[in-house]
Amino acid sequence: MNPLVIIGAGDLGCETVALVERINAASSDPMWTLRGLLDDDPARHNSHVRSIPVLGGCDWLDAHPEVACVIAVGHSDVRQRIAARIPADSNPAGVLVDPSVHVPRTASVAEGTIVYAGSVLMENVTLHAHTIVDAQCTLGHDAVLESFATLHPGVRLSGHVHIGSSARLGAGSVVLPQCRVGAGATVGAGAVVTKDVPPGATVVGVPARVVS
Repeated sequence: MNPLVIIGAGDLGCETVALVERINAASSDPMWTLRGLLDDDPARHNSHVRSIPVLGGCDWLDAHPEVACVIAVGHSDVRQRIAARIPADSNPAGVLVDPSVHVPRTASVAEGTIVYAGSVLMENVTLHAHTIVDAQCTLGHDAVLESFATLHPGVRLSGHVHIGSSARLGAGSVVLPQCRVGAGATVGAGAVVTKDVPPGATVVGVPARVVS
C-alpha cells in the first residue's frame, strides 16, 4: 500500500478520510496506508479525525518526501498556496476517486484530484491538477476543470463547459453548454450560468448576473 497524508483537518478532511476508507474497502488489495492528516492550525495538532491523527503542519512533509499527499481544502486559493509549498521532486500528489464514480476511458484525471461519492463524469472530461469535485456533481461531455477549480456538492456542468483555474462553483449551481467560467471566478449556490463569466467575477441568481 502507498503511504498517504491528507492536508486539511477540517470538515473536508474528515470527508476525505472516509473516502480513503471507501477506496481501500472496495479492493482486495488496498491502495493507501493513511498515515495521518496535516494542518497548519496548531490547535488541531495532536487531535484525531475519525481516529486518524493530525501529525502537525505541512512542514511534516519535509522529513517524509516519500509520502503522497492530497489537499482537502475547499477554498481554491488556499489549496493553490499549499501546493506551491510542496517541492516538485517530493511528496507525489495522490488521486482519490470514490468507488461509486465511473471514470470513462476517454477522461483525463490529473494528480491531486479528489472526486467524492455519487458524481458522474461523462466522456472526454478533463480534470487538471488539484481539482475537487464534491458529492453528486455531474460533468457533461468534454467539460474541462483547470487546476485548483472547486465544484461544491450537486454542481451540474453541461457539455463543453470550461471552468478556469481556481474558480469555485457553489452547491447546486448549473452551467449551460459551451459556457466558460473565468479563472478565480465564484458562482453562487443555485445560480444558473447562461453566458461566460469573466475572470475573478462573482455571479449569483437565475440567470446568473455579476455582483462583484
